Amino acid sequence: LLTNEKVMNLIGQVNGGAVLWNVFASGENMLLPDISSFPQARGLFGKLRGVSIAVQAPSDLEVDVQANSASPADARLLTQLIQLGLMYRGQTSVKSNPDLAAVLAGAQVAANGAQVEISFEVNDDQMQSLIEHDSFRLAF
Repeated sequence: LLTNEKVMNLIGQVNGGAVLWNVFASGENMLLPDISSFPQARGLFGKLRGVSIAVQAPSDLEVDVQANSASPADARLLTQLIQLGLMYRGQTSVKSNPDLAAVLAGAQVAANGAQVEISFEVNDDQMQSLIEHDSFRLAF
């Protein structure tokens, strides 16, 4: 691990203030399973250079995900696909899991150069509901 510079750089970005963090060196589809059905997504995930997830809990749970794409154009396309996937999952969850729909509706997704940044917050009541609805099997 210490000799893998790419992973060590990702760890350096998230290891600090987060109560929970993880990094992934590969570009497997771990961000949003719903978008894997789009043909454009398969190639983009294969070109990802790493994904980091940091969770902070000052009061509500704050989740930040960063995916390093091969190029700014790939980041913009991946951002659009993720936004579409979040919107789709949110709309299909409105009646069966309204708290999941609310969390997804509040998610922010943006391209920043070759990086895709995703952030969202989950309050205590939403977390309880997400657990009761087994929402984490749909997790990012």
